[in-house]
Amino acid sequence: MDRVAARIGLIVLLAGAVFGQTNESTPKFLAADVHHSKSIMVPSMIGPSTDGDIYQVRYAIMVDLIRMAYNVDKDKVTDGPIWISMYRYDIKAKAPPGSTAEAKRLMLQSLLADRFHLVAHPGTVPVPGYILTAGRHPQLKQAAGTEQSSCIPSMPHPPEGASADNGPSQIITVTCRNVTMPAFVDVVRNLPRATRAQANPPIVDQTGLSGGWNFEFRYDVMTTRGENNEVFAQVFDEQLGLKLDPGMVPSPVVQVESMDFDPTPNPPNLDKYFPPPPSEFEVAEIKPSAPPAPGAFRPFEIRNGRVILTGMPLTFLVTLAWDLEDTELVGAPKWMESARFDIIAKTPEGVRIDAVRGPMDLEPLRLMMRNLLIERFKMKVHTEDRPGDAYVLKAVKPKLTPTSDPKRRAGWHDGPPYATKDPNLLNTARGRVITCTNLSLAEFARLLPGMDPSAFHHPVRDATGITGTFDFTINFERYAILASGRGGSMVFTPSGLGIIGGNDAESTDPNGKVSIYEAVSKQLGLKLELEKRPFPVLVIDSIEEKPVEQ
Repeated sequence: MDRVAARIGLIVLLAGAVFGQTNESTPKFLAADVHHSKSIMVPSMIGPSTDGDIYQVRYAIMVDLIRMAYNVDKDKVTDGPIWISMYRYDIKAKAPPGSTAEAKRLMLQSLLADRFHLVAHPGTVPVPGYILTAGRHPQLKQAAGTEQSSCIPSMPHPPEGASADNGPSQIITVTCRNVTMPAFVDVVRNLPRATRAQANPPIVDQTGLSGGWNFEFRYDVMTTRGENNEVFAQVFDEQLGLKLDPGMVPSPVVQVESMDFDPTPNPPNLDKYFPPPPSEFEVAEIKPSAPPAPGAFRPFEIRNGRVILTGMPLTFLVTLAWDLEDTELVGAPKWMESARFDIIAKTPEGVRIDAVRGPMDLEPLRLMMRNLLIERFKMKVHTEDRPGDAYVLKAVKPKLTPTSDPKRRAGWHDGPPYATKDPNLLNTARGRVITCTNLSLAEFARLLPGMDPSAFHHPVRDATGITGTFDFTINFERYAILASGRGGSMVFTPSGLGIIGGNDAESTDPNGKVSIYEAVSKQLGLKLELEKRPFPVLVIDSIEEKPVEQ
């Protein structure tokens, strides 16, 4: 349904002239707070939330904002400044009462035109993709035309004769009945993969085969990575007699002509539309609880405006409330790690935590949780800068290829480069392949924590002294630090899984797994070294062991 809606939206777009031009009849938000997102190491878009009259999205790259405004897939947004897939923005807007979701989408178009001076137009451009053709002897059976059209993948399972413990191979069997070739190319783009790329290349049908067809094929899902279709090319050739070759294919797109990096200033009267967020729960109960069973961890729940946390260490609650990593909390008594608490709290009316689209938005809870802990545990805290361990990126013997197209959009994605034949990149069932395009080393350093959050507690500083932009691929194992014998241990943090200890980037995993540190060194000729840098920390001056009863 989403793909159908996207195509309908694109057809509507193609009937227009130039996007980014608004007139009196174009719906607009009454007011909007638009700004660059705060810097965090592992950002991910939150929203959009469209409940009531408020439209809100946080940590959104510009490509996401454009594709939401014009109801198209991300890979249909082309051209524009190289940064539109790199930097993130927050938008909180007030719509006229009773506005529909469709009206708010059009208001987002107006906002991008007014606040970023977006100019875009519909077009058809050749883009990297794949072409499906018929081989000499297609192994397909003509369908009778009476049965329902379908292509159904099975659940992944080990190869015949193998147990689930005999390796990472997981076979999927796809059974297609009465499927036309134009419909099949859409199926191929959405087949289950080991990783899903940010942009999925288009596939066009040039088989010349008309009507519906019956056929079946099998593939190992663990060999599929990101946007590369080479595994399917081999499977189709051997099992179906079809050819899937890389090539430039025409694609209807939204072409970005120009836009500003910085939004225009916010209006001065935003408080009129966006009152300060609530600072306290309506009601809250907090009480000590028994430690959970070894290895057990129960995440918090959000149900009908109630926040339920069970058996949580007090250190976790503090880092959650102040949005900290464990290394940013100083002066916590030892008992704070072992003491566990249950919390049941009711949020004020109108507070929404959107866990439907992307990650849960904890921001509305932090201030309320912070005030709850201060009140019940009689906490006294302050912030200050203290030196901490952080990584710096240095050049040793760089193995970098200058970018092939300096105008190409900068960024990175999971999966190997388009149309690569390198078997080391195509058959990495347990590793992670990341392809970087048109990146400077300063941007690479900034993005490194997002590529493996387990390996970094603080931002990485670029000290290579190398200018220019580069295209490169790195291949590593996430959490390889855990198996390297460096003493690192996995912990839960408000941001997800993290590693405490084990900061030796030179250590080698005895099991042969390559960490991101080693990948940067061996594959790029760079080096990650530890250094001391000042970072803000939260210092606990005093805290009571037992919460005050209410």
